[in-house]
Amino acid sequence: MTHPRRQVAAALADFTSALTDADVDLPDLGDGWQITHEGTILVQLRPLHLTELHQLARAIRPLDAST
Repeated sequence: MTHPRRQVAAALADFTSALTDADVDLPDLGDGWQITHEGTILVQLRPLHLTELHQLARAIRPLDAST
């Protein structure tokens, strides 16, 4: 795996870990990813149910914003 690919894999693992730590059960979120020409990462998520989308939003919202 090339260096940028290792970085992306590590970032996605960190994202998955954060969801797990937030008690969000959304297995197999990623449907793939690619590095754009500009060097940014395009992450594709599988189709989400509305309930899953709300869970994801709560998981990534800062704790102080949810009060």
